[in-house]
Amino acid sequence: MKRKWLAIGIILLFVGTCIIPAIAQDIEKSPPTSRGSWLYVGGSGPGNYSRIQDAINDSSDGDTVFVFAGLYIELVTVNRSINLIGENKNTTIIDGNNPYYLISTVTIIKDDVFVTNFTIQNGHFSGIKISSNNNKIVNNIITKNGGGIRFSVDFIKLKDNLIRDNQIINNGCGIATEDTTYTIISHNIIKNGNYGFSLWEHNNIISNNLFENVSYSEVWDSDNSIENNVFISTGTIKLYFASRINIKNNTFIDSQGIEILATNIGHWDTHTIEDNSINGKPIYYYKHASGIIVPSDAAEVILVGCTYCVITDIVFREGIGILLAYSSYNTISRNTIKKTTEMYQGGIYLENSLNNNLSFNSITDCEYGITLYNSSNNCIYRNIIKNNIQDGILCYGSSNTLIENHIADNGVGMELMWASDTIIKNNNFVNNRFHASFSINFWGKHSNKWQSNFYSPQMPRIIKIIIGVVRTPFYFLVGEFPQYRQYIWRPGFNIDWNPAQEPYDIPGMR
Repeated sequence: MKRKWLAIGIILLFVGTCIIPAIAQDIEKSPPTSRGSWLYVGGSGPGNYSRIQDAINDSSDGDTVFVFAGLYIELVTVNRSINLIGENKNTTIIDGNNPYYLISTVTIIKDDVFVTNFTIQNGHFSGIKISSNNNKIVNNIITKNGGGIRFSVDFIKLKDNLIRDNQIINNGCGIATEDTTYTIISHNIIKNGNYGFSLWEHNNIISNNLFENVSYSEVWDSDNSIENNVFISTGTIKLYFASRINIKNNTFIDSQGIEILATNIGHWDTHTIEDNSINGKPIYYYKHASGIIVPSDAAEVILVGCTYCVITDIVFREGIGILLAYSSYNTISRNTIKKTTEMYQGGIYLENSLNNNLSFNSITDCEYGITLYNSSNNCIYRNIIKNNIQDGILCYGSSNTLIENHIADNGVGMELMWASDTIIKNNNFVNNRFHASFSINFWGKHSNKWQSNFYSPQMPRIIKIIIGVVRTPFYFLVGEFPQYRQYIWRPGFNIDWNPAQEPYDIPGMR
């Protein structure tokens, strides 16, 4: 009930403060001063056009095409610098009726276009495709398209577009900025799609929007800002190989927060992530800090380049959980993490991190429980890892120690991916779909040690065989020298020579 009222309160605040008052909106939505003639579509006036495209074709730069309420089944290409104005956004409908790939209902190919007061629907590629500069798309309903608004043009960077006060609902995606910079996307409502926004270029601003029921949003390039938005029932904001992203003052409700997917420290530690919350609890982002004790009210924690920090006694039921990158000698202990569902980075995720201690945590109902990616010399001790969809523990790295964990009812209990010199000792593997698997290079086939683990169902065992895959390289010779390498894949196995006959009594396993 508290969460419900919190959500209602935040929505009312958003409506009251982020969406500017009606009088101000009327001023903002007024078209640029018309320098030319007015052409009319629909209605009953003498000489009015019946098709929007015909009026556009007969217009000149600076003209205004006004469209009376009605259903217009056509594909529209705006190839003049005009104002395209509908009588009423709810009743002036442009319907692409379009099953064809890469075709949009409205395509803008000329600079300085203003489009307002339409419902734009049924475009296979998108409702609106923008391939030009300095356009304003204001106060429209964009619905039932493959994408809401897409910026796309080959080999040219678009700039200085404004997307404001639109309702972008029930599209495959919300706004995709493949080829645009210095674009402002502000005060829109974006609902029910695969993703809310996709930023592929730099120096764009996403601000004061409401995103609801979208799977995720993504950023692929640097120097973008995401500020003062509300996210309701959404997945994460994913930062892919991006630097210097400002993520500030965003409110997440029943949503998953922020995810960083990169393998370069510059894609982790150059961001500004401040004053964001999930269900009223803060997201903490620390970089190059030492000795921090993370506050117990955290919804999500991201440590980058940190040492000797402590994350303990926190309950994570929102957000993605705990992310560590390029961090060493930290303690993650006695936390409860439940229902984070992002790939790999749900639960506890370590990237290029060494000598950390993860102990006495309970990680349940996530996509993955614990992931060690390019991370070595970490100790995973006495954790309860249950009911995770994919892997309980996914380990890429070397010289990690996994001791006395209770690993139960996961898709795969433990998966070693190119891991070496790993010790897996005195763990319980109970009712996982597959208890354990591995993939390994030929030269590392004997380096992982499975010692005295318990494997259900309980039965007398002399040895336990763990099935995996071994990758062996071979070379094609070009002249006298090996020039081209390929791999042979073959089945392999590891052996636990002395499996336990009874499960270990690990605190919290029942």
